[in-house]
Amino acid sequence: MTLVMFCYIMACLAPQLANGAVTGKMLLYEDTFSTSKNSIFGGYSDNISDNYFQNGKYRIRVFPMDNSSVEQSRVKSSNIILEVDATQVSGPNDNGYGVIFRNNNWKSYYQFLISGDGYYQIARWMNNSWSTRLANNSWSTGPVDETWSPIYWINSSGIIHTGNATNLINVTCDANKFSFYINDKKVDEFSDNNSNPGTIGFMVRTGNTPGAVTIDFDNLKVWGISR
Repeated sequence: MTLVMFCYIMACLAPQLANGAVTGKMLLYEDTFSTSKNSIFGGYSDNISDNYFQNGKYRIRVFPMDNSSVEQSRVKSSNIILEVDATQVSGPNDNGYGVIFRNNNWKSYYQFLISGDGYYQIARWMNNSWSTRLANNSWSTGPVDETWSPIYWINSSGIIHTGNATNLINVTCDANKFSFYINDKKVDEFSDNNSNPGTIGFMVRTGNTPGAVTIDFDNLKVWGISR
């Protein structure tokens, strides 16, 4: 599917998403990353990371400790179901990797990360404020650089496949309602006042353990929610 067709479907679908209950979904975009042609993702390399297509995967490799890299798409979406396989290829388990979504030119966005040691994190930037979801379903507000603290990561209790393994990440964005799944198990849901469209993307973070972290993303699917 070309970018033009993807944008056209998103525009046509948007009026149907304003009211009512979810009744189904339409596959809007699928990428197996076998080629960069017609992909909504690009690639780049700098002294922080390498982001590129390789062997039917989209690979992000982050080198320095306590750093991150994001590869975002070139199209915006709002009410979607986003699913992707994420595989830790190498590096310490002290890491974070997953998806960003509804990224509105970095003025507001959400992130859903998992880690090689079995934890996950849900966070958002909105109204010039950073907040992170806590295990008691409340939100903690603080500087972005504090999100690596253990209190901002929630134990998945065995849901995440740890180490060099593949995990299925799924996020449902339905107007102001959000649901989060790891390996087909729901781990959280909440509502807030943001229903603005934005780009989706992949994020990889290193922790405080030396060693580059390499993550492969594959089998990306984006569905539009129908009512």
